[in-house]
Amino acid sequence: MEVYGVKKIRKSDIERALGTAVTLYKESVTSLGECTLALVRNGKKKYLIAKGSGPMFDELEGKVTDDLKICPANHANRLVLNTYLPYTKPTTNKDGRPSIGLGDRLGEATPGHIKALGNKNIFPYFAQQSIRELNLTGRTFDGVIDDAAYAVFQCGYTAGWGADGDHLKKEEEIKTALRSGATMITLDSSEMIDNTIAGLPEKELLVRYGNVDEKTRTFYENLYKERTFTFGTLSLTLDTVSLMKDILIYGKALDYIQKIWETFPEF
Repeated sequence: MEVYGVKKIRKSDIERALGTAVTLYKESVTSLGECTLALVRNGKKKYLIAKGSGPMFDELEGKVTDDLKICPANHANRLVLNTYLPYTKPTTNKDGRPSIGLGDRLGEATPGHIKALGNKNIFPYFAQQSIRELNLTGRTFDGVIDDAAYAVFQCGYTAGWGADGDHLKKEEEIKTALRSGATMITLDSSEMIDNTIAGLPEKELLVRYGNVDEKTRTFYENLYKERTFTFGTLSLTLDTVSLMKDILIYGKALDYIQKIWETFPEF
């Protein structure tokens, strides 16, 4: 874990520069080299405040007033934070910690999620949104990750966090999520699952199964036909009819999962 210094940045100086009262998030006050950063809020708007000098100070978008740089909490400045303060950037669960998807759907709840986590050895996914939810809330993947990253900075949370592109169905959706910085996706292949198969009479089932290409049938039959699998005290034998149903119900979904896996090797 990186270690960052903490230097004072006075609330009164910020209020004088902004010309208004602010809430200073004390846990955010962080120094890297000669630059000290803090996050403040005025009403519903948040600002990054930078004091000092150095590459991070120079790269942040903002207006210099007295010895402070007043910076909007926008996407461009989030990327600067990610570069210089890596704990603000979503990452993968490298340590294999128990994980939890927290899914701050409106970008307001992550500070509460961080407080609830405390010092527990849990890997959180603070950014977690589906396309349907993005459309309903008028958000974007960039915006979802921006909000989570600023909340992480606000709370001084340095233990690592992830971003999940949730319930993604199409390749273009996956590309968009990855470009924005998602560190995992939840692939939704439900549209490729044929639940009508379960109620078919055996005669029709045999006809439908006969239309599956021989290579696919042979592959699954060699793996599963008439084999017994034991899970603790439970044993399951896949008889011929059950296997045919499973292949017809889930076969296309499994093919799609494999295709996505091969299309996006970064996972």
